[in-house]
Amino acid sequence: MPTFKIAASIIILGYNGLDYIDGCIQSVLDQDFPAENYEVIWADNASCDGSKEYIQQKYPEIQLIQFDTNYGFAEGNNRAAKDARGRHLVLLNQDTIVHKCWLRTLVETMDNHNNLAACQGNMLMPWHPEFKSFDRIGYPERVHYQDVDQYGCIVYREHPMQKSIIPSLGLAGAAFIINRTITERMPYIFDPLFITNAEDLDLALRIRSMGYGIAVAPRAVLFHLQFSKMSNIRYAYRRAYLTTRNRILAHYKSMPSHHFYLSLPKFLLGGVIKMREFQFAKYREIFTMAAMIPISIVALLGAIKLMPNYRDYKRLIKCTPNRQSQVR
Repeated sequence: MPTFKIAASIIILGYNGLDYIDGCIQSVLDQDFPAENYEVIWADNASCDGSKEYIQQKYPEIQLIQFDTNYGFAEGNNRAAKDARGRHLVLLNQDTIVHKCWLRTLVETMDNHNNLAACQGNMLMPWHPEFKSFDRIGYPERVHYQDVDQYGCIVYREHPMQKSIIPSLGLAGAAFIINRTITERMPYIFDPLFITNAEDLDLALRIRSMGYGIAVAPRAVLFHLQFSKMSNIRYAYRRAYLTTRNRILAHYKSMPSHHFYLSLPKFLLGGVIKMREFQFAKYREIFTMAAMIPISIVALLGAIKLMPNYRDYKRLIKCTPNRQSQVR
């Protein structure tokens, strides 16, 4: 059993995020958790907006990793994690501000539940009523977290605030904690072929296929300053394609083949039905749902092309003894 020097390594992957640096880093350094028991790593994905120089000058106490090229979200985090010293890895987006008790809550949740491989926090988005407060001391009335619905799609759920953990099937890639020993049993944290989109779904499914649990820590609150780029139609279509393709591959990797092929029509239908969540006007809803049909077909073809890359991985998962994954 490896011995780790500190409890947690917070890994922040940055790319042209100069406007977010102060809010993110200052909140991460201002935690009610012993400073000597965690480290902060900022991994820069070849930014060109002065981010690296700004961090070097203003935050010399954090570790700065400078990549010579943009590796994307998935591989960038994978590479940054190799330099971490913590017992737990905490992956965090640059466009976040975290609660003062955020880190302590995540670490205590993992340490008190040995059957958990990973845990996500209570992530407030710009459309949530509590978001504007940026309250880093009090707690919101609701728990907001990422899960997986009956169609195999990522879905956002709400729950009344509570102290105890909430079991979940999903994991929010923007902010979560994962046990270091679990990641060492995986070929990677995020699938580098995914680059971005549904990489967190893939990780969650792989964790479940290994027999471990995932949960939500309601008091690990953070604010995600995410703003939609859906106004760019080309970006929206590309994102829909990649999300659908990667979602199909994620389920293919983690399910017995016969179960996957029986469930495939449901997975494809889910991408179409999900368009209703955006609450567009009726005419636009019909248009977007119709547009998702050819996108889903092309995404399926893209997934089929990549499936041979995962046959060895599927055999490995099949031979891995399952643990008891019930979250208590």
